[in-house]
Amino acid sequence: MGFIIGAGLVNIIVIILSVLGHYKIDSFNSWEIIIGSFFTFVMLAFIEELFFRVIIFKLTEELLGSWIAIFIQAIIFGFAHSLNENSTLFTSFAVVIGASILYVAAYMYTRRIWLVLGIHMSWNYFQAGIFGMPNSGQSFDSWINPKIIGPEWITGGNFGIEVSLIAILLGLTVDLFVLIRAINKNQIVLPIWKRKLTREKI
Repeated sequence: MGFIIGAGLVNIIVIILSVLGHYKIDSFNSWEIIIGSFFTFVMLAFIEELFFRVIIFKLTEELLGSWIAIFIQAIIFGFAHSLNENSTLFTSFAVVIGASILYVAAYMYTRRIWLVLGIHMSWNYFQAGIFGMPNSGQSFDSWINPKIIGPEWITGGNFGIEVSLIAILLGLTVDLFVLIRAINKNQIVLPIWKRKLTREKI
């Protein structure tokens, strides 16, 4: 399911960019890149999810509760990408809005790594490995060699589509949807001091 969600998001954005004339296929590379890129992005996404969601978010949530942990994790994850090429203050905030909150909401919803891993890996894989766009400022071998033209606010420029207005608005919509699902599933953890007060009252 995570793989389908990530692929769907990227494909929707690429279709919109294509319809608007901002994305065109120039040529294709070897089909072997499709397979090689898959395993590359699985490994990269797994490492990031293990560190940011399973370790940082979970430990912070246990102490400070879900809401504060979401904020802290989102900021850390977003600004960790400021070390990448072509990054700016805006690109960091865009990653916070379009990706960080979605990833942590997906983790909260299942309390397992697999859904968020699928979304994260699939987004990176289709964006950089298939459609040939930069992934958070970094370039990878891709199956498609595209021609991307237009203003950075809609194409994402040299950083990648995660900072385009289309991706930010789409990501924010999905963020809220998944987060609401997690809330309705009673996945919100109270801060440790509130949990102690609750136990004392009981």
